[in-house]
Amino acid sequence: AMNVLMIVMAACGEDHVEPPFIGSVANRVLRQSASHVLLVRKTENMEHYREILIPTDGSDDAMYAANAGMSLAKRYDAGVCACTIVDSKDKIIERHVTTLKEVERGMVLGDTLIYPEAIVKRMRKRLFDEASKIAEEVREIAAKNGVSAEILVRDGKAAPEILKIVKEKNVDLVVLGSHGRGTLSRTMAGPVSEKVASMVECSVLVVRSSRAEETLPE
Repeated sequence: AMNVLMIVMAACGEDHVEPPFIGSVANRVLRQSASHVLLVRKTENMEHYREILIPTDGSDDAMYAANAGMSLAKRYDAGVCACTIVDSKDKIIERHVTTLKEVERGMVLGDTLIYPEAIVKRMRKRLFDEASKIAEEVREIAAKNGVSAEILVRDGKAAPEILKIVKEKNVDLVVLGSHGRGTLSRTMAGPVSEKVASMVECSVLVVRSSRAEETLPE
């Protein structure tokens, strides 16, 4: 079998008439391929990228994507926006059910306790501090490549927020890792990368850190 480093294909084939949604063949390739995948959509700047978006969550694939994206930005003299999305509603627990230890202190087992506002604020600050550290790592990657990058930290669901930024910044290319934190399978694209690739209106490059030892084509 051929050891293919990158697959370049149209995001939508003739069987699909509702762009930006992804075609059935492209979807299968994205899900099952071990190679980097570039899904091309016809846009005004498809031959010369002017604005590249690099979403990152600090995972190996995301940081490899950041390096790949900065390299492309340098080659095309493109602007770069790197974003870290924090889903505070999903990550911050504002209440919990009493435990046996709390029952020993006179509480009723099964009662719902709401954390004080000060504790919730501390949890939120810790979460965004972590996101800011990830963003700074991306800024360092940009500096090493001689690229100036705008860094965004947003609160919300990852895929919808990425789609919003694409429209706000008139992005021509999204470069993201195939797997974020918590994605178990290394042969299938993670839910965020798959959702973004399926719904975004520009081209998407999905990279895999498992191929990091090989030079990404430019």
